[in-house]
Amino acid sequence: MKLKALLFLLVILPASFLFSLDNYPGIVSGSDLKRLENRVVEVDFRLQRFKDGSETLLYAWSDFHGVIDIDIDSLAEVIADHDNGEKVFSRMIETIDLDPDLPLSAPHRQWVHNSARFMGIGQDYKYTTILNIEHPSENEFVMYWTMTDIEEGNFREYAGFWYLNKLEPSDAPPRTYIRLYAETVFDNIIPMQMTVMNMFTAGETRDVFRSIYKAARK
Repeated sequence: MKLKALLFLLVILPASFLFSLDNYPGIVSGSDLKRLENRVVEVDFRLQRFKDGSETLLYAWSDFHGVIDIDIDSLAEVIADHDNGEKVFSRMIETIDLDPDLPLSAPHRQWVHNSARFMGIGQDYKYTTILNIEHPSENEFVMYWTMTDIEEGNFREYAGFWYLNKLEPSDAPPRTYIRLYAETVFDNIIPMQMTVMNMFTAGETRDVFRSIYKAARK
């Protein structure tokens, strides 16, 4: 299923219709949870150029997961703080919850200013997303996002999800499975963008996980 179709479905359909089976929020099939403990492991990361008429676009999708000894509620609280992303993530300049009076169970619009620069290559991104939180079960948390418009930067499309799963019973030490999946289409590809993304995306994504862990332990 193409990303544009996924983004359209994200707005009008329930989560069960969003992603292909392999990319639907959940524990990645065949995962060795013991091997994932206190690690961030790449499930998939790929870049692909394609044509849209005369324009060349870059399609990126990434999937990372791990298991951490932090309770699910603490992690969910950090991920669902729509107004303070810059306090957690190093490349966030500012995030603003545009619907602060709505309950977290309702969709929220979030304005984001993000700087993505590696070795001097990159640019700033200013865009608005819609965030949707779901609890598929008492032991699960999902937050979907999809970009609705962009003011600055070369995103054409951007969507993904955070997924958390409580792994232990209530009377055991906390262990939580955490997964980040994202799909992005870039236009106006900047020089060496594919090279830089191949070099730095994995490391940057692991830093995002570490930032969440640090914030959740406070």
